[in-house]
Amino acid sequence: MSELDELLSRLPATTEAPQTFEGKAVGRDKDHLHLAISSGVIAIPLAEIEKVTLLDGQPNDIVNVRVRHADRIKQIRHVSRMLRTLALAGVLAGAASLKEEAIHIQWVGMSTLPQLVVGALTLPMILIG
Repeated sequence: MSELDELLSRLPATTEAPQTFEGKAVGRDKDHLHLAISSGVIAIPLAEIEKVTLLDGQPNDIVNVRVRHADRIKQIRHVSRMLRTLALAGVLAGAASLKEEAIHIQWVGMSTLPQLVVGALTLPMILIG
């Protein structure tokens, strides 16, 4: 038995369940909704979208998107891992002083870089192809 066969034999078989993604709707093309999430921008096929829900108290472009099958979702923009790590470190370091202030990634448009917003602090982020 190969190592792959051994590994597969130990894992439970799973059926694909619907998944939900939360982010900012930043664009669309003929067949996809473009959603900014913490790791970058994903393209969700319109045919796979089961439900879109606006988040209470948020701008109307911040949504939860429930999809039937996530296997056709493609990552079209990536946030640099280094900057995600630095941003997380900054968030963790500043979390004690934050009360009700929002921590989020702000997208101005597809042609601009996203910014990490932590209270009054705004940090530019770098996207990788």
